[in-house]
Amino acid sequence: MRTLLVGFETTDQAGAATSAIIAAGIVPAAIEMMDALAIEAAEAAVHCNYPAGAGAVLVVELDGAAVEVAAEFSEVERLCNEHGAFEMRVARDPVDRALIWKGRKSAFAAVGRISPDYIVQDGVIPRTALPEVLKAIADLSAESGVRVANVFHAGDGNLHPLVLFDDAVEGAGEAAEKVSGAILDLCIGHGGSITGEHGVGIDKAAYMPRMFSDEDLDTMQLVRCAFDPVGISNPGKVFPTPRLCGEVPGRHKGAHPCKRPVWRRSSDVRHDDGRRYAHAAVGSACQDIRDGRESDHVDGVPAALVARPTSTEEVSEVMRAADAHGLTVVATGRRTKLTWGRPPASADVLLDVSRLDRVLEHAAGDLIVVTQAGARLSDVQETVSTARQMLAVDETVPGSSIGGTLAAGTSGPGRVAAGTMRDLLIGVTVVRADGVVAKAGGRVVKNVAGYDIGKLVTGSFGTLAVVTEAIFRLHPLPATRRWVTAPFDDAAQANRLAQTVVHSQCVPQAVEVDWPADGPGSLGVLLAGKEDGVAGRTSTVLGLLRTEAREADVAPPGWSSYPGTRRRPATTGPPR
Repeated sequence: MRTLLVGFETTDQAGAATSAIIAAGIVPAAIEMMDALAIEAAEAAVHCNYPAGAGAVLVVELDGAAVEVAAEFSEVERLCNEHGAFEMRVARDPVDRALIWKGRKSAFAAVGRISPDYIVQDGVIPRTALPEVLKAIADLSAESGVRVANVFHAGDGNLHPLVLFDDAVEGAGEAAEKVSGAILDLCIGHGGSITGEHGVGIDKAAYMPRMFSDEDLDTMQLVRCAFDPVGISNPGKVFPTPRLCGEVPGRHKGAHPCKRPVWRRSSDVRHDDGRRYAHAAVGSACQDIRDGRESDHVDGVPAALVARPTSTEEVSEVMRAADAHGLTVVATGRRTKLTWGRPPASADVLLDVSRLDRVLEHAAGDLIVVTQAGARLSDVQETVSTARQMLAVDETVPGSSIGGTLAAGTSGPGRVAAGTMRDLLIGVTVVRADGVVAKAGGRVVKNVAGYDIGKLVTGSFGTLAVVTEAIFRLHPLPATRRWVTAPFDDAAQANRLAQTVVHSQCVPQAVEVDWPADGPGSLGVLLAGKEDGVAGRTSTVLGLLRTEAREADVAPPGWSSYPGTRRRPATTGPPR
């Protein structure tokens, strides 16, 4: 672990340096920023000895294998110098490191030394927007005469501006609240969120309609109603009141979301008298529609119609038409998992979203990708790999689409380091069964505004809604990969070997057990990172496994493939 304290003359420079570090594919354990006012307060409280005259400081901490940390540390120093750093100080020992962090950790309490009252805000912006938003906050402060101290997690764009005021002065509190609200508007306006860590309480509920549409809020309300139909759990939180679903202020009119049906069940509708109009209705909603064929069967269940929309709007129209005529709908992407799970009772419409196949945006500087649900996972990987980045999820079934992978909730051995598909998903657009389009999440890696509909629909096999677009956080593509494999004879030995590696300091990228029915099993370990660091960790893993362990620079046969799928060489993420 290495800790660096960097002094800059302005917050613009510090923000630009932060963006450059992330864009270079370096994701430190922490990047914290403080501006001049926050530094002043911390110095008065704990005497942390930050660079004199600094308009902003960064605290950057890297951890991992010593060789890899050293290489990344040199790159961080170079980037900070390029963006105007006038002083850099490396922690010499644990005592020095503790003093550097003491200034940052004391900042909130220390502000009480320079102001009798303050509002702590919590908003998130894309990392690349840091310089622009920090300048806008400074302008707000200058125009209003309200001081703002900035202390925040710069590495993920999570702002914690402290808006200072003296409540004993008439109107000061109101002025501070106005500036605080304007900062949240800045976050929303730059594609961010009104909160990154602390949720939405009574204070922030009024800002929810600025971030989400009426349909988004209505969908979230339906989720709440499913668990709390009488509204007794934390009333007044998350959703604006007296607004229920984003309607205009005032007395609520109409049925509460918990009291009204959203869509009809197909079993409640007579099919015989309206069936002849169904084809025409769905056809008017989607230009590409045809009668089902034998090849369109869903695990043996015939599909009467096949619709292939090209946009979220067309998906919405198909769902509205199906709802109006009581038709059942089965959504599919690349048809790689239509035999998974229990077969549907019926499939009046096979909704094929494979034509929604575009990668809509790759914001490399913010480490995010926006893609349609029908895009192949392999195509998304190819797109982001041009910037040396990857969506850190394995293609467990060849040819899978993004939407299908989300719907089935599939994840491969890479989940050890990066988590599952639902952990990488930060924003989603869905179409409900009644055709309503709703969005949740957003374009920033930290966002706890509203309900996380994306995680709810992941793994639901299309039973809750149809995913049409998704936003994911990305990871830097490692420079080097090495695989270590070791044989085992029984489950106890496999578990012992796997636990030894996972709980070591080797930081495996992936761990997989391959145990065919007709022979001994094999434990595979993937190590990834910079070449020298990977070489060292590979040697350590070979020593830990001890048995007939072997190393290779290509994946073992069938790596990351689910049983029953076509075996082929594979990697976690796109190829080098």
